[in-house]
Amino acid sequence: MNEKIDLLSDLREKIKILNYGDSHSLDEIRRKGEMLIRNFYGDESHYLSDLNNISFYPMVAPCSEDFKQKRWQDDQQEMINLVSTMIEEATLFGDKPNVLQNEETTTDSISRVFIVHGHEDSIKNSVARFVEKLGLKAIILHEQANEGRTIIEKFEKHACNSEFAIVLCTPDDVGYPKDHQKDACARARQNVILELGFFCGSLGRNRVCVLHAEGIEIPTDYLGVIYIPLDQAATWQLQLAKELKTAGLNIDMNKVFD
Repeated sequence: MNEKIDLLSDLREKIKILNYGDSHSLDEIRRKGEMLIRNFYGDESHYLSDLNNISFYPMVAPCSEDFKQKRWQDDQQEMINLVSTMIEEATLFGDKPNVLQNEETTTDSISRVFIVHGHEDSIKNSVARFVEKLGLKAIILHEQANEGRTIIEKFEKHACNSEFAIVLCTPDDVGYPKDHQKDACARARQNVILELGFFCGSLGRNRVCVLHAEGIEIPTDYLGVIYIPLDQAATWQLQLAKELKTAGLNIDMNKVFD
């Protein structure tokens, strides 16, 4: 037990003296942290996902130097707090099995699916309940706790912890080229398109699926992403389940027809 505490304490000290912008030392700290967590708590420990969710870098651009420094300092303190929690656990409980951690690990093993949506609440709720029916965890941003974070920080936390993204393109806005109002057509909200691009970059196109309403404009820059029409017969459910399964998420296809 003393060796575990010593190793974690040494890691915490390295985090405390980490200088702003020192990416090489940060990489060394991350690698050592992952190694210690995997060996002390296992590959499925929530500590591992907590560590990986601390980015140190803003996920929006452009941003000011002050914003970058504040993000670095905030995440540095968050990593210190995380390691301090592990030290406290080791001090209090030693090598005893942690029942609470085992319960959290079971919860954390459920794949998270982030749902990007517009104003159509009925479609959003229908998709979320279907995802949960398959045994997955549906992540809808406004349903998650704020934890003192800004909207973009809250988005970053949950987006980076998701394994798949479903983007709902519903006719919430109308757009047309300048001076060509006659060419007006239904479009998804701008934040929906922004988050679609984010997930294409962070997860890869094979882990992003667009469910779209009939007649809505589809962004040409994202051709190659999976597009599934939302139909009244709900055939989108089977198509979506197939994409989730192909992406490697653990689902029972029999539940599609329950």
